[in-house]
Amino acid sequence: MSATATVTTEELLSDRQREGRFELVRGELLERAVPNYGNGRIAITTAFVVGGFVRQHGLGDLVSESGFVFERDPDTVFLPDLSFVRADRVPPLDQQQGYPELVPDFVIEILAPSNTAPETAERVRIYLETGVLLVWLLNPRQRSITVHTPDHVARTLFEDDTIDGGEVLPEFAVRVGQLFA
Repeated sequence: MSATATVTTEELLSDRQREGRFELVRGELLERAVPNYGNGRIAITTAFVVGGFVRQHGLGDLVSESGFVFERDPDTVFLPDLSFVRADRVPPLDQQQGYPELVPDFVIEILAPSNTAPETAERVRIYLETGVLLVWLLNPRQRSITVHTPDHVARTLFEDDTIDGGEVLPEFAVRVGQLFA
């Protein structure tokens, strides 16, 4: 980390020019890449498929690009492309402003060309160590999804494979290729 001062969640939230465009990794500002058209389309398709299942079964909330505090002192705030929070953990309406100190149950990230392998691995590590139960990394170039769980056994599924929601979204299943259609 450079000699710049450590930034807190509260400082990030109070700076309207940075809110939603920056994340924090152990107090260091990290500018988010603006999603390209293809990634935006994949995000919407995935939100419709996963979000439709979540709503139909009353399982909780699926949110997009919403900030969550994953670590404190120094702070880590990520804005995953999509995040699922079980119904019994959804914060009350009066606590849904800012970045809740709530770790989602399930995180979906769509890899961009600017994402490096070390940065992505560190992000997944933080997700899992702070309590995320399921992480999907969608890779548009390979048209694949790498699934990460707390047991640290990653598996990669391709277009013709079926992906499921594991214990987080029981009975959910979809062909991987449908999320890239």
